[in-house]
Formats: sequence, C-alpha cells, structure tokens
Amino acid sequence: QVYGHPALQKDKRFFLEKWVDKALRALEKFITKR
Repeated sequence: QVYGHPALQKDKRFFLEKWVDKALRALEKFITKR
C-alpha cells in the first residue's frame, strides 16, 4: 500500500508548507502595497 506511506506524507507536508509560504509572502506583498 503506497497510500499513507511516510515518505508520501512527508512530501505532502513539504508541498503544503511551500504553498503556505508562498501564500503568506503574497499576502505580505499585498498588505505592503496598500
């Protein structure tokens, strides 16, 4: 069973963290622009 594999979970978390970081940065830029 590949589903729920630790490596996959780590990869998912890494992807999520990257996305959150990008979103936070965009939000920061948006706030600074105003």
